[in-house]
Amino acid sequence: MNNDEVKTKKNIIKISKTNLSSLKSIENDSDTQIFITKCQNLNQNDIPKNVKKLQIRNCGLNNILEICQITQLEVLDVKHNAIQDIYSLENLQQLKELNMSFNNIKEVQNLQLLIQLKTLLLFGNQIEEFKITTLRNVIKLDLGYNKLSDITQLATLTQIKELYMYKNKINNITPLRDLKELTILDMRNNQIIDVSSLELLNNLQFLDLRENQIVLCQQIAETNQYKQYSVVIQFHH
Repeated sequence: MNNDEVKTKKNIIKISKTNLSSLKSIENDSDTQIFITKCQNLNQNDIPKNVKKLQIRNCGLNNILEICQITQLEVLDVKHNAIQDIYSLENLQQLKELNMSFNNIKEVQNLQLLIQLKTLLLFGNQIEEFKITTLRNVIKLDLGYNKLSDITQLATLTQIKELYMYKNKINNITPLRDLKELTILDMRNNQIIDVSSLELLNNLQFLDLRENQIVLCQQIAETNQYKQYSVVIQFHH
């Protein structure tokens, strides 16, 4: 075993820098977790096909075509790459957690078949529209640091408990009024003026509305239900 590979008793393999020869020698064990960082010459075909947890960060990936043939994947983290096209994700129907933050993604499509998905992290991309309405099991969704202005489609995702939409271009949050399971809502740094649609979100435990254009917020500031959790608001006069 060389310095680029570290295998623990829990079947965790970490590979970094430029030496990827160890990938080919990994035992074909479905319990193995593989973490790859800063490997610019990564050959996706060398990754074992029955691995369930895979993290590939800072490797300059511009596609995930071969990775999406690893159909047993339950956790996929490809944060900090250069991925644009995510159409092939429809093959990963066992996925429970997906992190594609800090890539170059503009469109979110072909996720309808990921019915096992519970956590979806897409912050730090170039997303202008989020049209997916069928992710009925996702409970944590992070779309922060994108270019979203219309969040109408989110109204159907009524099971979500944690929603992060910070630093977008959102001014209308009316679609959120039906997300009654929300416990955490982060809408800081948008263009929000009216927050009355949040009145009925009785399960909220944390709400961040900083850096918006809120002028009046009596519903939140004076209603007893909102005194039971953390609220961070910045008013504009």
